[in-house]
Amino acid sequence: MKMLDLSGIRFGLLTAVAPIRQRRDSGRQIIKWKLKCDCGGETLANACDLQAGDVRSCGCLPRPARRHGGARKGNRAPEYIVWKHMRRRCLNKDDASYQYYGGRGISVCPQWKRDFAQFLNDMGPRPSPRHSIDRIDPNGNYELGNCKWATDEEQARNRRNTKLSPEIANHIRSMRAGGMKIREIAEFHGVKISTVSSVLYGLTWKINGTVELR
Repeated sequence: MKMLDLSGIRFGLLTAVAPIRQRRDSGRQIIKWKLKCDCGGETLANACDLQAGDVRSCGCLPRPARRHGGARKGNRAPEYIVWKHMRRRCLNKDDASYQYYGGRGISVCPQWKRDFAQFLNDMGPRPSPRHSIDRIDPNGNYELGNCKWATDEEQARNRRNTKLSPEIANHIRSMRAGGMKIREIAEFHGVKISTVSSVLYGLTWKINGTVELR
């Protein structure tokens, strides 16, 4: 795959200068970009983190400005983690879930793509640890009007009970084998998390070519 040329492109306070090849202990070669910061400092970062907006300075930003993730007692706010994972599965081709999101045309709206504060302002705080981001139209984008916080139970009530074909059941297994999370698989197919778990752990049987839950 041809390397993406980021030379001269700005990412926050950083400007990409040149690619640097590095070799890990495993022997695998990776490419990081040398970046010049507006403060005069330098740093290295990979292209995926730069494009996702995870690296914006060499570390020179004052502490309050660097807490854009809504950190609480030194930890990232749960809303920030949701935002970061949402972008990665839509923008990062190396993410295990990319083929089911960005790879099939699902994107993050421009207002949310680079600005966590705007995402948090539009969505509001997550009501509880049981809530996750839910797209009302599973084929639609991550954007205001198509996203809400919802519990598994609320999402399940909004979805019809689905009789899964053997092909879909096999697809669920292959998605899980590829590293995709059960919650993401359920969202992709528009079914309950318990349905996905039942397929993965063999709690199903076949009737007339369809897969029924026990």
